[in-house]
Amino acid sequence: MNKLIHLDCSLRDGGYYNNWDFDEQLINNYLQVLSNIGVDYCEIGFRFLKNAGFKGACAFTSEEFLNSLEIPKNLNIAVMLNASDLVHNNEFNYDNLNELIPVKAKYSRVKLVRVACHTEDINHILPLFNFLDNYGYLSAYNITQVSENSSEDLDKIALTLSSSKVKIIYFADSLGSLAPHQIREVASSIRKHWSGPIGIHAHDNKGLALSNTLEAINSNITWLDSTITGIGRGPGNAKTEELVIELNKEKKNKLNLVPLIKIINE
Repeated sequence: MNKLIHLDCSLRDGGYYNNWDFDEQLINNYLQVLSNIGVDYCEIGFRFLKNAGFKGACAFTSEEFLNSLEIPKNLNIAVMLNASDLVHNNEFNYDNLNELIPVKAKYSRVKLVRVACHTEDINHILPLFNFLDNYGYLSAYNITQVSENSSEDLDKIALTLSSSKVKIIYFADSLGSLAPHQIREVASSIRKHWSGPIGIHAHDNKGLALSNTLEAINSNITWLDSTITGIGRGPGNAKTEELVIELNKEKKNKLNLVPLIKIINE
């Protein structure tokens, strides 16, 4: 259980409902709650390159914004990039890097950078992982719509990434269509060429997000996503309030859910 990493991405995924415009005091309360219930990482928002219409601070997650927050010392911060912001005409665009990653990790509150990427862009986005590694960030490649990829597709993705500087392979059941036995199959396909950590981001279209996440643990998947109340696009994700209880069953420390219930109401 000590090897499992729990990542909450409520503000990043929930931002689709309010243009990532969350009250700053609510954010600070939320960060403290995550710290209290033992969540390891908070993916606090995106880093969008373009602003088409109004978007709140969690759409850009700037260094200035992060520095204004009360982030507990035991909570790691993550952000997500879209590969489409860095790949144009099948070429990697270095010009946008400094805007998205302006400082090295030692000067930033961000520890993990996740990259959402469609399969066709995988070879073009590889220079980003070299850049992130040189800057001292932990990086993750996020396979989107994993159910649309065949076992052979996943083999190729894992093989390609095995020689890159990326540290974690995540897969998102974006359509929420997978069943637990299919989680095992995805993990097995990735494991053929990948020996590093694997993560899961489960959607709840069929009410299986929690079951799929727990099955992922049995398949040696160690990075686990959730959101408070399951907030996210469509039917949402695995619920933090449920996953934290499951993860806490094997731990000896007592779990105080009162602050979590309060933040749910807020």
